[in-house]
Amino acid sequence: MDRVFLDANVLFSAAYRVETPLRTLFTMPRTQLVRSAYALEEARRNLSAGQQQAELERLCRSVEVVSVLPPQGALSILATLPENDRPILWAAISIRATY
Repeated sequence: MDRVFLDANVLFSAAYRVETPLRTLFTMPRTQLVRSAYALEEARRNLSAGQQQAELERLCRSVEVVSVLPPQGALSILATLPENDRPILWAAISIRATY
């Protein structure tokens, strides 16, 4: 089974436009979708209220949630990223995402 980590950009885009091909991710067989609480919060902040927020919540009902933050002194690759990107990459690494 593939484990697909959804970052804030994917969550935002899927909620923003109903017609986006990204929505096919949410119905793919043998695929486990995973998102972090951090990514969801970032997507929420960038969506306007109302229908887009409701779509985001609806889509995320079928997505597993992980709440992990990178430990201090974690992988050296994290140190090269902007600080707000570190929790996203760390979450994807920690769940052993395939994509």
